[in-house]
Amino acid sequence: MSCVAGQSGETTVLAELKTILAGDKIDAVICVAGGWAGGNAAAKDFVKSADIMWRQSVWSSVLAATIAANHLKPGGLVSLPGAKPALEGTPGGIA
Repeated sequence: MSCVAGQSGETTVLAELKTILAGDKIDAVICVAGGWAGGNAAAKDFVKSADIMWRQSVWSSVLAATIAANHLKPGGLVSLPGAKPALEGTPGGIA
């Protein structure tokens, strides 16, 4: 199944899932997609890096939540695991 960030990606993924599932519900949605970008705010590609990271981490989680809201069985599992470095300082990871 294709996965594209943003609203068009949501529409595509939900339409494909509706066809594939044919009314069935799923037990779990587990999203392990994500990304990280190092650097600082003065870097030439700071905004570009932040945009890529946003698409990798936030959009994938938003899409997983939307899939769960539309296709998850009652009492089903949604898992959005994070990275261990998020529990500690990441001074080189502003984006």
